[in-house]
Amino acid sequence: MRNILAALFALTVCAEATAATAQTSKYGIPTTHAPYSGAIQLPSSTVATLPLCDNFNAGTLRTVTDAAASPAWNATATGGGSLKIVVMCNGSNWTYH
Repeated sequence: MRNILAALFALTVCAEATAATAQTSKYGIPTTHAPYSGAIQLPSSTVATLPLCDNFNAGTLRTVTDAAASPAWNATATGGGSLKIVVMCNGSNWTYH
């Protein structure tokens, strides 16, 4: 039964991926993108509106849209800028990654 469900899932994913055919311009440049099943999109917010960073949220990833200029890796996230960057909750602070 597990193998049947896995096969059905694989067929569904393949069918969805091939359903969206890529269109190209007259120069051969792609104008649409076929879906990529391995991609994820993180929730986005400003630094000020990030959820509480505590042990419950440790390891959570988000994207901020107002990171300060030249953020240092693993530094505490601060807003006020215009950079989009991934942050992670370390259990006490949201840090740049």
